[in-house]
Amino acid sequence: MLNMFDDIKNLWTHKFLLVSLIAIMLIPLIYSSVFVGSLWDPYGKTDQLKISVVNNDNGGEVNGKKTNIGNDVEDNLKDNDKFKWEFVNQETADKHLEEGNSFAVISIPSDTTKHAGSMLDKNPKKIDFNVKTNPGYSYTGSQIASKAVTAVEDNLSSSVREKYISESFKGMNKLTDGYKDTSKALGQMSDAESQLIDGNKQVESGLEQLAPMAGAEGQQLLQGSMQVSQGLNDLQQNNDKLKQNIDKAIKQSEDQNFNEKNVKAINSPVVSNEDDLTEVDNYGQSFAPYILSLSLYVGAVAFSAVYPIDKRIGESTGFKWWLSKFTIFMMQAIGSALVLTILCLYGFEIEIANPGYFTLTLLLWSIAAYMIVTFLTVVLGNIGKFLAIILLILQLGSSEGTFPIQLSGKIFQDLHPFSPMSYVIKALRENIFNFTSDVSYGQSMLIIGLIAIVFAALTLLVYVVRSKYPHLRRLANENDY
Repeated sequence: MLNMFDDIKNLWTHKFLLVSLIAIMLIPLIYSSVFVGSLWDPYGKTDQLKISVVNNDNGGEVNGKKTNIGNDVEDNLKDNDKFKWEFVNQETADKHLEEGNSFAVISIPSDTTKHAGSMLDKNPKKIDFNVKTNPGYSYTGSQIASKAVTAVEDNLSSSVREKYISESFKGMNKLTDGYKDTSKALGQMSDAESQLIDGNKQVESGLEQLAPMAGAEGQQLLQGSMQVSQGLNDLQQNNDKLKQNIDKAIKQSEDQNFNEKNVKAINSPVVSNEDDLTEVDNYGQSFAPYILSLSLYVGAVAFSAVYPIDKRIGESTGFKWWLSKFTIFMMQAIGSALVLTILCLYGFEIEIANPGYFTLTLLLWSIAAYMIVTFLTVVLGNIGKFLAIILLILQLGSSEGTFPIQLSGKIFQDLHPFSPMSYVIKALRENIFNFTSDVSYGQSMLIIGLIAIVFAALTLLVYVVRSKYPHLRRLANENDY
């Protein structure tokens, strides 16, 4: 039984190798700390990203009122803490962009207000502001800076809309007041017409008494007076109808308000309410599953480069030879996974919905990664180590670690179902954010577990065969050179 653990005893006599293995065990921790730590919350620090704004607007009139749209936008941006705004001239802005001190230059043209004032002209002109970025210096920075461009565009549009709506509402208030004055005047006119009609009726009564004595001329006067009364009645009826229509319009507008609150409501009528299926606090938390699975595989590759996987310590059967090595593999794999788990739970303080399953996933994947890499190394030596790295590279593009796999090239989409890391990442995401993806956690664990078992069995088979046929082992060693 003692020779089953010859590799462990050998470590105590080779202190440098023991220290090396301990260092390799910490590689996943170091790897994850560096990558996840550096990308922990970049979008939460955009207030440190400088955006240069050049305001060249000369001002003008909008709806007959003097204003300066560029100054309005500048004032609004000063209250916007999403970015680090600087308001400079064009030369300074271009210099800062080229040097990487600024990530976008937004230039508001001199005719901004002038064009804003043409919205109701026969040929309205749009405001055309200029944007410069420097993606060669930092592509990601320029992409994030595009949100700043959107902020300026929204401010420009909002400022123009608000001025037109505000002036329109002032006109509506004046129009309503005019309706009320007109209604009041029509009412007074109707009262006066009633008095005229009453007076004319008295005249008609007198003419009716005088007409028989006045003859034909008296009769004509009576008819004329009656026509005047009819005209006054018609005029009063028309005035009353007009007053009724105006009063109806006034009543309809009584529940409508045209003040500053209404201007702001119409200017920004939509409010979106987000109801996300899962909650991600920052970019690092989202990126962690990819880095964690990658770091454990990198640790396995580093182990194969240092530890003599194919070297036989003592004399034993193929199974005992494998078991002696397997014990070392398992200690390394489990140690790496546990150290990484502690880092995530107590170092990064990642909010993990299912810490137990999370730990199990890292343990199982670490073992599977070691089994894959050690098998390739045992079978093909240095060529196997090279193939292990190739497998790592293929998984980088096909495991859907960063962007959705639908955005990757077709070859990576085809490789995606066959990439072991694909299932590790899915499982870790489910563990952290508590949801079920297209592949359930149980299915992912089954696939990863089968990978570990299959490659462990294949490695055992290689050790057994080489134990019986030593010359095969010598040939494998020769292929390393």
